[in-house]
Amino acid sequence: MAFRAIERLGAVLRKADGAILTGDLTHFGDPPDAFRVVDAVRQFCPSVLAVTGNLDMPWVIDALRA
Repeated sequence: MAFRAIERLGAVLRKADGAILTGDLTHFGDPPDAFRVVDAVRQFCPSVLAVTGNLDMPWVIDALRA
């Protein structure tokens, strides 16, 4: 699960100037699912750039653009 991996990377993320999340943020999920991933990383590193992937639904992409 992605959240366990994010937790394990917490110490590294705290030292980073920024984090880039490359899609897929979800597996055909909804915007709240993508935002949970972004928010989990932001707990450790406030500067996050999220790039969607082919498994992110169009409404997820639209929500992240807003």
